[in-house]
Amino acid sequence: MVTNDRKRALAASLDELKRRLLVAIVAAMVILIGLEVWLRLAPPRAWTVERLLEGGSPKARLVRPHPYLTYALTPSYRKDGASHNSLGYRGPEIAAPKVPGTIRILCMGGSSTYGVGASSDSFTWPAQLQLALASSNPATHIEVVNAGVPGYTSFETLIDLELRGVDLAPNIVVVYQGFNDLRAATRAADRVAGDNTHYRRRWTAPGGDSNRVLAHSRIALLSRWLFTTFQSRVSDLSEYVVVDAHAPQFVRPVGEVALASYRRNLTQIVAVARAAGTRVLIVTEAYGEATIHPDEAEIVDRGMSAFAQTARDVVQRLDDPATALLDGRRVLPGFEGVFAEVDHLSDHGAQVLGTLVADKVSALGWVPRSAPANEEGRR
Repeated sequence: MVTNDRKRALAASLDELKRRLLVAIVAAMVILIGLEVWLRLAPPRAWTVERLLEGGSPKARLVRPHPYLTYALTPSYRKDGASHNSLGYRGPEIAAPKVPGTIRILCMGGSSTYGVGASSDSFTWPAQLQLALASSNPATHIEVVNAGVPGYTSFETLIDLELRGVDLAPNIVVVYQGFNDLRAATRAADRVAGDNTHYRRRWTAPGGDSNRVLAHSRIALLSRWLFTTFQSRVSDLSEYVVVDAHAPQFVRPVGEVALASYRRNLTQIVAVARAAGTRVLIVTEAYGEATIHPDEAEIVDRGMSAFAQTARDVVQRLDDPATALLDGRRVLPGFEGVFAEVDHLSDHGAQVLGTLVADKVSALGWVPRSAPANEEGRR
């Protein structure tokens, strides 16, 4: 039987426990409120609300949402050796409208054209194309615009040319495309859609459904940032614009739907350019075969060969002297050290491709050559 003294002692212990628990709760609330106030009024740069919500300020992100293209390059971006002009193209400012007498070349494609992995703006292949042409045409004002965007397929390239590219009044459009279409065509999806909706989705920020709730509390945002996978997801472009961003790629052969879409898109790219009085050079895309996993090599090789053959067929069928082909798929692998990884070019590779394109447009007579081309550093 419990005595009165023991009852009193037990009650005192419970009261002390309650007091300590209350003190702990109050202290925790004070700390949390203080942390919340601190994060709102003077957050560290790494924990600003923009970073906790989107991985960084929208102005600092390489790309931004676009209503018709899903996304496009952020104008006036500067980071890690890459810079965008005020029109949202990589490289220096360009005149709009074009200065009379200028031969303007618009280079379009994905990350290999944009220059992912390039040491600077000068070592993208469009920039190297400008250098090669300027050295052999010192008396001609030649301007090369790098309109490449990481992740773009032939679908985005077609729309980009229609909505923005032709307004720049290019004399020549160069299209270097294929590998991103391969990614879309070989993923583990139930089907391949002719409009690419099995692969591309509207811009949606990771965690977007919960952002409205979490944005009311900086602590909640910080907890998600520190203790979940959100931090890695928010820095991956695929998470914003690709259906099932983590689905494996290069697991299914390229089928006729994908090839028919690619054929249609290239044909329409040429049609849009030609309607604007612009010549078109299609360059079949190459890749570093040694950088492909052996389990994926056959699908990648067959797929890229099929896309390259489709490009050849388009140019041959059009039989238009203002539409030409440079078979980079066959030529580029013959040079050493041109690939940094997969389809991305090294600085040397950018120099090689830029020179090959310069030689091609000069040989076609699209850019008059006033001096011998510089042969140094091709191989």
